Amino acid sequence: MHKHFTVNEYEYWTDEDVEPDVRKLWHYCRKNGREIKMSSEFYNHTPYRTMTRQEFTSHVMTLQVFMQG
Repeated sequence: MHKHFTVNEYEYWTDEDVEPDVRKLWHYCRKNGREIKMSSEFYNHTPYRTMTRQEFTSHVMTLQVFMQG
């Protein structure tokens, strides 16, 4: 697993699934050492590149809004 960056204490991680003909990424969000369940849009992010900080921040902000309600 590879940690890329942190936004508001939420960490963006990826794990590589390497096959002979392709490399895909699995996306994860962690906070305080625990995996955080994110929206389906987060998990549907393309498996061929990492998220930008801006993309991850958007997912985190959406999560924080839903957690307040």
